[in-house]
Amino acid sequence: MTVFSKPKRTPSLKTKSEPLPEVDFALVVSELQKALPKSAGEGYLIQRGISLEIALEYGIGYAENGKWPHLKDGKKVRQSAYGRVVFPHSTPEGKIINLYGRAVEKEDFIPSKEEKHAHLPEKKGIFNAKALTEETVF
Repeated sequence: MTVFSKPKRTPSLKTKSEPLPEVDFALVVSELQKALPKSAGEGYLIQRGISLEIALEYGIGYAENGKWPHLKDGKKVRQSAYGRVVFPHSTPEGKIINLYGRAVEKEDFIPSKEEKHAHLPEKKGIFNAKALTEETVF
């Protein structure tokens, strides 16, 4: 009988990165919402039956190419060539703690799954998490 043992784990010598400065996501979302009307993001939502009024009511915005606020080593990363529809993720109390961006593609370019979806490297939340405090959720 052969017995396999788990290899011993070598402790990592990597140092943890410094915590990111506190981001005022409410301010970021406010700016991204101003960019949603008449954008490729609004067109994307309308194609899916979501009106501008509903999108704005729930904090959805639009980050054109170069405006997606994802930084790595001080440089912007994961920018979509055609922009991103941005959904705020929050706690049930309504505090925005992260953003999810869905790349808006054109007919001549369909991004890979990795390029299409992006979360900022922060705490995780849920879109419209406040609904979890309601008695009935649709």
